[in-house]
Amino acid sequence: MSKPRHEPFKPGEEAREMGRRAGIKSGKVRRLKRTLREWAEIFRDTPTKADPRLTMGGAVALRMYDEAMLGNVRAARLLAELQGEMEEQISIKEIPKMIDDI
Repeated sequence: MSKPRHEPFKPGEEAREMGRRAGIKSGKVRRLKRTLREWAEIFRDTPTKADPRLTMGGAVALRMYDEAMLGNVRAARLLAELQGEMEEQISIKEIPKMIDDI
């Protein structure tokens, strides 16, 4: 017989301990994501060395425009999405029914 991929559910104290450890790990990951998001915002608003009037976020957007003008469709699509021009359109089409007696 092959060994099961996952251990079976463990009731009682063992299950509580596993849940506690998962909660601690989840909190660490959540705090790390928040810190990375805060740093990204700080860098976005930081002036560039080449031109202090231009922020790093502006430099990234400018580079994306350059790429889009050179034919990079992914850059053009991302710019359009960021500007709210491309909204996902979901349409439900009726599927034709098969009629056997035709």
